Amino acid sequence: MAANKKPRKLKYDDMIRIDIHELVKTGSWTRFFKQTRVDLIHTGNIKLLVNNIVQPVEWEIFEYYPKLRPRNGGYVPFGKACINYLQGKDGGHYRHLYIAYTPSSEAFRIGTWKDFGGALYASSARSKKQRKLTQEVLLISLPKRKRELKVKWRAELKQRYKEKKEDELQK
Repeated sequence: MAANKKPRKLKYDDMIRIDIHELVKTGSWTRFFKQTRVDLIHTGNIKLLVNNIVQPVEWEIFEYYPKLRPRNGGYVPFGKACINYLQGKDGGHYRHLYIAYTPSSEAFRIGTWKDFGGALYASSARSKKQRKLTQEVLLISLPKRKRELKVKWRAELKQRYKEKKEDELQK
C-alpha cells in the first residue's frame, strides 16, 4: 500500500451488529466463522471467548432505568424498563457491539462503533432516484449564492466528464 493512501474505512453493512440488551437477556451470543467459534458471555461484564479460550477483552455493562410516566394509568413491563449499555475504550456508552469479519484473511475484529473509526454507511440514499432527490433537497437548503455556485460547479463537472468520455471514444 502506498504511503499516502489512507486505509479503507469499514462499511456499516460489512459488520455484524450485536444488541447489548439482547445479549444481557439471553446471557450469551455465539457465531461460527469458518473453523473459528466466537462467543460473547455475560457474567456481570461481557467476556469474549474464541474457540472456548477466554480473551483479554472485556466490556463493563451498565443498566439505566429511565423515569417513565405512561399516560392514562399505563405501565411499562419490567423487562423493557431497563436500558443496557456498555462502556467503550473511550469512555462512551454504546448499545451495540460490532464484529467485522474479513474472509480473505479469516480474521475478525470486535468493538464499538468508535473502535472502528466510525464506520461508514454505503450511501445515505439507496437508489438513483433517492440520490437525485437528496441532492436537490440539499441544494434547496443552501443560501442563494452557494446554491448558484454549486449548480455551476456541477455543470462544469458534468461537462468535463462528457469531454473525457468523448476523448476516450476517439482513441
